[in-house]
Amino acid sequence: MSSGELVAMTIRNISNALHDYRAHTSHTSVLDNVSDRFIERLAIGSITAKHDLREVLRIAPIWDEELQALVINGTRTHDPDFGKVNRLMRDIFSGHRFDCEMQDTVYRAMRFFDSPDLDPTDSIAVIKELAPKPYRSNKKKSRVFKSICDALGVTDETRGSEFQRLFVRPIR
Repeated sequence: MSSGELVAMTIRNISNALHDYRAHTSHTSVLDNVSDRFIERLAIGSITAKHDLREVLRIAPIWDEELQALVINGTRTHDPDFGKVNRLMRDIFSGHRFDCEMQDTVYRAMRFFDSPDLDPTDSIAVIKELAPKPYRSNKKKSRVFKSICDALGVTDETRGSEFQRLFVRPIR
């Protein structure tokens, strides 16, 4: 997109924002003093000042050239590295002792996080038995996992705790 096109788009965006703001307020004294020349100077300044930033952001896979913005899609997902998921679970549960029956239950529940190829039916049944609230078909797996940790009493919400350090570790 050329510099002139960026300026024109920015002018439209600023004008639309001011129009929307005007529609939601009765205090228009400042808005009444905003001239077209001011909007144009603001747009040119913005495009010039952010040129280097745009060049850096273009590298990102979520950059949208038409919008001149990073587009964050909340439904975008990645398959986690299941080896890392298993190590994370072992690390979190390592300091906690479970009797043999509970250990088997935890193992069966954790199979839900092993691989997308496994049939999750048994694991889901165990998760619902272990902690009735955590599983819903559209719930993020990390939230299901945290709910299981809550139900097992291994969650430590203390700031900087080992649980928090482990839980926030990326697993991709």
